[in-house]
Amino acid sequence: GEDVNFQNSSANVRYAIGSEFSIFARAGQSSNSFASNSNSNNNGIFYTFGGQWQPSHRFRLEAGYGNNLFVTVEITPFNRLHWITTYSNNDIGLNTGDTWNTRLNYNTRRTVWSLSYNEQTLTTQQLLLELQTRTATLVFINPDTNQIQFQDIQFNTLLPTLVDDVFISKRAGLSVSFKTGKSNISADIFRIQRTFELSGVEEEVKGVSGSWNWSFVRRSNFSLRSSWQKTESDGTNAFSDKRFDISARITRNILSRLNGSVEYRYVDQSSGNDFNNYSENRISANLSLRF
Repeated sequence: GEDVNFQNSSANVRYAIGSEFSIFARAGQSSNSFASNSNSNNNGIFYTFGGQWQPSHRFRLEAGYGNNLFVTVEITPFNRLHWITTYSNNDIGLNTGDTWNTRLNYNTRRTVWSLSYNEQTLTTQQLLLELQTRTATLVFINPDTNQIQFQDIQFNTLLPTLVDDVFISKRAGLSVSFKTGKSNISADIFRIQRTFELSGVEEEVKGVSGSWNWSFVRRSNFSLRSSWQKTESDGTNAFSDKRFDISARITRNILSRLNGSVEYRYVDQSSGNDFNNYSENRISANLSLRF
């Protein structure tokens, strides 16, 4: 498809005035090239001048003015709650105009809650690479048993439409994880709005996912994961897809350096387009030797 090039450079200088205040100057150049019928990208030189006030580790206010301006508020009213929000209005670069990014985290002794919203410009390739990273399996040493264990990085499916088009993604999500005894339970709900730069097509993805990890015996772990998502797209090739998957895995630390796992996964996708309908049953066995 069309060539896509993202190129941005910047320099930042900050000067502290006492322990609470600092001032900064930021300048750079944005040079992005891709096919678009919107005004979301402007190339050129950008600059921002501003300051920061941080009277304590629980509060921070930072603001900058220029052709790219922003305001960031970060608060930690108590140790278990952290909230950071940034409003931006950029004349130069990607995502010009008004944008918002926010994240709220709340922790208890056994739970972690997270609420987030972000806006960014992406390509299908970038999103697929991100999915490959998110679905990687971590290998780590359990400090309690000194044994090697597997742990999947939790992820949302978020399968993109496979087109050679840059798009603006606006994602809102709520997630929670609960840990008790030998179990770890997590759930996530999300909604994504994608606007494709060239075609102008609007796409909405919404879904929910959950997982349960259980260390049922020493050196063994059981995990159950499931997710559902619905993708709706308008335009000349409008479609609506629903995707469901569920998997169960048993992981065993066979020897100090040898690990094994067996997994069953079922996937079903239904669509108004017959070419997008499919179902899959998959059984996988894996051995891993560390030396």
